Amino acid sequence: MSSVLTIAGYGLREALRRKVFGVVLILTVGFLTLFWLGVHFLYSNLGNVGPPAGVEARTFVGATVFGLAMFGTLFLGTVLAVFLTLGVVRGDAERGLLQPLVVRPIGRSTLLLARWLGAVAVCAPYVGIVYVGSMLIVGLTGHWWPDHLVVPGVELAAAVALIAGISILGSVFLTSTANGIAVLLNSHLLSEIELVCDRVAILLHGKLVEEGSPAELARPRGVEIETDEGTRLFEGAGRGDTPRLVAELVAAGRKVYGVRVLTSTLEDTYLEAVGGESS
Repeated sequence: MSSVLTIAGYGLREALRRKVFGVVLILTVGFLTLFWLGVHFLYSNLGNVGPPAGVEARTFVGATVFGLAMFGTLFLGTVLAVFLTLGVVRGDAERGLLQPLVVRPIGRSTLLLARWLGAVAVCAPYVGIVYVGSMLIVGLTGHWWPDHLVVPGVELAAAVALIAGISILGSVFLTSTANGIAVLLNSHLLSEIELVCDRVAILLHGKLVEEGSPAELARPRGVEIETDEGTRLFEGAGRGDTPRLVAELVAAGRKVYGVRVLTSTLEDTYLEAVGGESS
């Protein structure tokens, strides 16, 4: 958890220093200024407004302009979230910021979660501030307030957080696929390789002897079953063979007390592939 908070804090500080944040702040000031002018004009000319039957003109104008303000708030929050997150992982790789991380047991999900939290820490308060500002403009100018003061703002912040998550996923899967970006890590620390890498290749004298995901290379070693006659090892059996083996033992009159599926680690696979030789 500490690694997530560390990377999230780095992402927060980086976001506040980026030029796009200043650009969005300028757009926000312009939006709120024009919004205030429009609200002031509409409430100054309530007599020219024709609301639906049974609806007061003040309520009709307030609900309409506040709805437009929520749309504008969502748009600005989306712009900020996309520009803070799209391409962020690629940018980390290009600036050399990933190298200190990939050699440590920090998985892709941890890195992405941290970067998402850093973006949300900027976007969610921003959306909340713009939402409250719009509501105050309508309320103080037109003396109309929405029935629910907090819930719509929370929903807007949640929507922007979701957009930030989608943008980060696009940064990883779309940008990386289009540009062929990958990180190649050469190491004999196999326990960390299992945590960090998506694909593993084992070389012996410059030749590829094994390749696959860590899960694919973790081959089954057998199933160990504890019965009333002792512990039996069924070599070569896997998890899918367990129900059949247990059923056969029970049919033979044995009492089964425990089952353990044995799988090889990446280190076991490595030693088996190289046959004890140095790669």
